[in-house]
Amino acid sequence: MKFLRIILRKGLLVSFTVFCACASYGQTNVYSVSVYSGGVSHRTGWTVGSPPWQFGLQEYSYRTDTNGLIVSFPGMVPKPGDKYHVRTRIILGPVSFSVPLSRSMTALASGTMILIAGFLLPRGIVRARNRGKIQEG
Repeated sequence: MKFLRIILRKGLLVSFTVFCACASYGQTNVYSVSVYSGGVSHRTGWTVGSPPWQFGLQEYSYRTDTNGLIVSFPGMVPKPGDKYHVRTRIILGPVSFSVPLSRSMTALASGTMILIAGFLLPRGIVRARNRGKIQEG
């Protein structure tokens, strides 16, 4: 019975993944390095699908002056008080949020968290079930 539940869950997960992949349009990275617009430089992202079912990482960077305003002239020479910012937008379907890390660091941190959750969460579930069986028996 337990084995069938595990097979069913994995089957549903694979089916959902295949459905999302088939329902999404592929993306071609048209720009080779980055696109500069309004003071923000957008780099080509690691994304799959098209909005609203797009998943992946997109990196953007910008420079701010001492007042915290974005410097929007690409030819301006950086001044001593200017700060350079790099952020990565994490896209999870219709939901997205930004973190102040580069794409590679975000991917590394996300992969580590997923691996930790993948190893520890099932172990905790098994322990909780075993505790319940010991208390019942």
